[in-house]
Amino acid sequence: MNTKLTTKTAGVLAMAAMFLPLSVLAAVSPSPNAGANNTFCSRINTVSTRVEQRIVDRQARITKSENDREAKLAERFADRLTRVAKNRAETDAKRAEKIALLESKASTDAQKVAVTVFKTALNNAIAARRTAINAAMKVFQDGVKQAVESRKNSVEALVANFKASAEAALQKAKNSCAAGTDSKTVRQTYLNDMKAARDAFQNGKQSLDKIGDEISNLAKVRNQAVQAAADAFKTAVEQARQQLKTAFGEK
Repeated sequence: MNTKLTTKTAGVLAMAAMFLPLSVLAAVSPSPNAGANNTFCSRINTVSTRVEQRIVDRQARITKSENDREAKLAERFADRLTRVAKNRAETDAKRAEKIALLESKASTDAQKVAVTVFKTALNNAIAARRTAINAAMKVFQDGVKQAVESRKNSVEALVANFKASAEAALQKAKNSCAAGTDSKTVRQTYLNDMKAARDAFQNGKQSLDKIGDEISNLAKVRNQAVQAAADAFKTAVEQARQQLKTAFGEK
């Protein structure tokens, strides 16, 4: 899960980084033989429309991707709970059969009491283990959800900042064109502004925490808690089993 989450998040960031590929900017640049009507300023409205639409489209894709990821995460957690419940029900049924067999073998009052004590101790140990595991899983799942949500918010903030910078660059170019600034100068300034916006996005992306590392740490804590619960269960059951064997005259 860690690798998938990290790979998918990286894919979203890579998509966002492609908001304004250089090919788009090249497409609006005048060729050496272009006439006066093909200058950057003469096409600024076309450039603006194309850029703004690309940003809107990319932003919509990122939002959908993030929402889909959250839905799949919730689905995986729900599936796990269903599997755990099913496995526990099957285990309970098998345990009931074994207890019934023990009860049928108890021929003396002391043995019957011993079986009852063993059954109670076993049920208590199982309940304690399940409670501990449930708590560990909740902490893990809540931590993963929080990490994913935090990452999503950070990515959305980066995208929003890039969008604002791109819109500001376009408006600046329009204002310069309206003021009569040389078209080549306007174009170069616009390219510089967009490069600065992309660089800011890349720097922000690199500064984000690695969600894979965070989830790995959460999994480590969960596994330690689960192991501790298993060890405590094993100790409690072994003590109860020894008492039962003594009551049945076994060594």
